[in-house]
This record gives sequence, structure tokens and C-alpha cells, in this order.
Amino acid sequence: MARATDLAGIRQIIQPLEQSGTLVRRTDEELLKALDSFVVVEREGQIITCAALFPFFEEKCGEVAAIAVSPECRGTRAGR
Repeated sequence: MARATDLAGIRQIIQPLEQSGTLVRRTDEELLKALDSFVVVEREGQIITCAALFPFFEEKCGEVAAIAVSPECRGTRAGR
């Protein structure tokens, strides 16, 4: 689960994807409210990837969102 201290790192890797239209734009306030749904992966103290899972318990389904990998880690199998 992501923490409030992860916000800057999450913002750093999702902002270019938001600007390109790949990801939905979220304000910092929206991200802070959703942090319980985010998972981050860190390497040497830096967030290199993030993703969110929003469960819909009544419908017995969920939504995976905001999947992002830092540009320098793409294609390196860092998430394994």
C-alpha cells in the first residue's frame, strides 16, 4: 500500500502518461484519497512503478488503474 510520502514519486512517473492522454488525469487530492488502493515498487529509494486496484465488492469485480513504470525501467523486467 502506498503512503502519503509516495505521492511525489507516483506523480513523477504518472504525469507524463497523463499529459500524453494514456492515463486519466488525477489531482494530488484525488491521488491522496486513493493511496490505499495503490501499490508501489521501489528501487534504491525511488518509486519505479505503481498501480492501483479499486475493488467493487458488491459486483464481485474490480478495476486496475494507473499502471505506470518509470521510463528508465521499462523493458528491463524490473517488476519481476
